[in-house]
Amino acid sequence: IIMNSNKNITAVFTEIPPETYSLTINTDGQGDVTVNPEKAEYEDGDNVQLTAVPDEGWQFDHWEGDLTGDVNPSFITMNSNKNITAVFTEIPNTPPTIQKVSGPNGEVNEIDQTFQWMGSDSDGSISGYEYRKDGESWINIANTQYVWNTISEGTHTFEARAKDNDSAYSEVITWSFTVIIYSGNVDLVGPVYNGNILLVSNESTNENDSQNVGTLPNILNSKSAGKTDEIYMVDAILPYDGDLNENNLVSPDDIDNEEYSVGDTKLFWTYNFETGIYVQIISTLQYIGSNVEIWAEDTDDITLSRAQQLGEEFDNSIWDLVTTYFYTPSDVNGDGKVAILCFDIQDGFSGSGGYTGGYFYSGDLYTSGTSNHMEIFYIDTYPAMHYPKSSPVDVSKAYSILAHEFQHMVNFNRNVFVEKTGNMVTWLNEAFSMAAEHMYEGIQSSRINYYNSSSSIRNGHSLLYWDRYGDVLSNYSLSYLMGQYIRTQMNQVDYIFKEMLEDLNNGYGCVENAVKKYIDADMNFGDFMTSFRIALYLKESTGLYGFNGESGFDSLNTQIANSLPSTIRGGEAFFTEIDGGSFTESGDQGSDIQYAGIN
Repeated sequence: IIMNSNKNITAVFTEIPPETYSLTINTDGQGDVTVNPEKAEYEDGDNVQLTAVPDEGWQFDHWEGDLTGDVNPSFITMNSNKNITAVFTEIPNTPPTIQKVSGPNGEVNEIDQTFQWMGSDSDGSISGYEYRKDGESWINIANTQYVWNTISEGTHTFEARAKDNDSAYSEVITWSFTVIIYSGNVDLVGPVYNGNILLVSNESTNENDSQNVGTLPNILNSKSAGKTDEIYMVDAILPYDGDLNENNLVSPDDIDNEEYSVGDTKLFWTYNFETGIYVQIISTLQYIGSNVEIWAEDTDDITLSRAQQLGEEFDNSIWDLVTTYFYTPSDVNGDGKVAILCFDIQDGFSGSGGYTGGYFYSGDLYTSGTSNHMEIFYIDTYPAMHYPKSSPVDVSKAYSILAHEFQHMVNFNRNVFVEKTGNMVTWLNEAFSMAAEHMYEGIQSSRINYYNSSSSIRNGHSLLYWDRYGDVLSNYSLSYLMGQYIRTQMNQVDYIFKEMLEDLNNGYGCVENAVKKYIDADMNFGDFMTSFRIALYLKESTGLYGFNGESGFDSLNTQIANSLPSTIRGGEAFFTEIDGGSFTESGDQGSDIQYAGIN
């Protein structure tokens, strides 16, 4: 520039746009690929997650193109245009397999017999099942269970096989057994007890009171129980070890009372069941309803629509069910709502057995160091909402868990805050929560299946002693069945649970009071426990030894003990066989041991 006057000059710079690249996804076979994040163009250095999702009957095999290997999901860095192919292969079809789940063995004395089996095929194409009895013609059946209710006395055979869409049959499985029809029913009066089966029951209401079972007949056989590979929900009522003084309760004055909106985030204390340590996680508010807030750690799992689905089910169905038949929640923080935090509860779940579906922590209602200062319970996302992990999230699978944990919350409010009588005993509190699940979705088949297959129950597991560090699944099964036995025997439908919850007794006493009121004024809780065990065995359609004819309990299959203990706890009971049709007590049994001869 020539300086011939005052000059003012500006240099203008423009940013060089970042280099962008395209991502092309192809599939070979039947399946799809999800891309996260999904963009039309990617900047240099972007990391992209690719997840191959096979269609039914297909499986992911490997990646080709600019991504190789068989890791799924996999990541790729965008430093050039990428062209990637996900290769899926068809799962080969093999003949189906079939295995026995339940059915009679040896000598039986029941006219009605339930046969149940399980079939599987590599491509999931089983089209039906067939059975036949005593060598007759094969008969088609739609499901995996058949009840044979016209069995005559004598020896019989029962056969079953599975069939797939290609008309391939599995190998045939066979039962052989002999039916013996006995007269009589239950003999509770000694010293001689008539029957072919002997029940040994410790009627003590103290779960730590072990008593001598007496001299018993030798075991006549050692038939094994069935085995189930199901997964089962357990939960926890986390203890609050702090001071229960009302001065330590959360109040609206103790907290900032910030009003949260959908999309806001917040730190929550959560419990890691693997390490036994409370840890904090960041969660996002995904739904606000009339009675509930839904918070989620992973908004990809609990999307806005899924949170709305979960929240509306709680508001429209579960809230009324629990508050009608049990009680109402507290409101220490004054927001008028129950919070539900959805996250993957860390419990060591490995693909079978029990997993923690949810929990309630009363410490959240107090000003403790790990308190979330609100009415809140916690719901698992995996495996509660999707199992296996590759399957999509289905929040409806956790609906019954909402009812279960909400009952624990209102139970605490009634017994601790309103009555000031302390927590309800665990076995009964869990019976109430599983009763809430039963009201919501009907028979809890998994609890019955576990009862049928549990070696611990068959050899005397206690109803009263909550074995949290042992076979706790047996406790859940027994508590569920006792809750339903109470309901069917009292003839008060589901309102019986509210009546017992409002009783100032928070243990067996509230059950005993109901028994004396609705069944027999002279019956105590120990007698009722013995009748409960007999009902599990006989399943009579009327009277004290059954479930009032409700068909959902017909699949109960009480096992005979294959190991006789010398002592049993209060609330424990087992069955053994009597040789010769009668048993004479030796007199060396504990004072609360009750025998029953059963035909």
